[in-house]
Amino acid sequence: MADITRKVKWPVKIFFFAHATVIFLWSLPATPPALKVRTLPNPDSIALSKAPTPQGLQYVYIANDRWIRNSPVHFYLTSTGVWQYWDMFAPNPSNLDYYIDAEVQFRDGRKLSHSYPRMSTMSLWDKYFSERYRKFSERIIPETSTYLWPVFAHRIALETYRKTREVPIRVFLHSYSRRVEWMDEPQSNEMKDVMFYEHIVDQAKVREEEYK
Repeated sequence: MADITRKVKWPVKIFFFAHATVIFLWSLPATPPALKVRTLPNPDSIALSKAPTPQGLQYVYIANDRWIRNSPVHFYLTSTGVWQYWDMFAPNPSNLDYYIDAEVQFRDGRKLSHSYPRMSTMSLWDKYFSERYRKFSERIIPETSTYLWPVFAHRIALETYRKTREVPIRVFLHSYSRRVEWMDEPQSNEMKDVMFYEHIVDQAKVREEEYK
């Protein structure tokens, strides 16, 4: 029995240390944008000559991006859902205060505001269970997420129909943001309103999905 236990322990230990090492490397800061060209397998010679010379740990970040983030390790972490990243803490935490909501328009011209859950308006208890809403709003705003906009807008149209028994004809997605300045600088409370997507509602589909 002892021999079997010893045989089992070593593979587990090897897996644990390999996994911990991969997580550590994956959590290192990404290469600065100005140096990204150096992480490419076959960088353009002209772009490479214009890129600044790495300094200090930047050499480590470049090697990590090139040999770890773009290796089969990437598929292991993302497919199993065990990837980690800590760039919300360093080196440049976000200084953007933002939220999203939607404006729903009906056939007779009436408009209704549809509020998306906001962490700042929740109790501490609700915040604990609702962080996913803030994370989703963070992910949906960039233009790299345009494929999500029609799905999100359709969901809002469906929720509106369930509440009002009227199918809207359009949904306008809005983002509101302001820059948070350093503590010793004056702060602006004005939120910049940007309508970033207009959705034409598929009314038949909304009615069909009412009870799904």
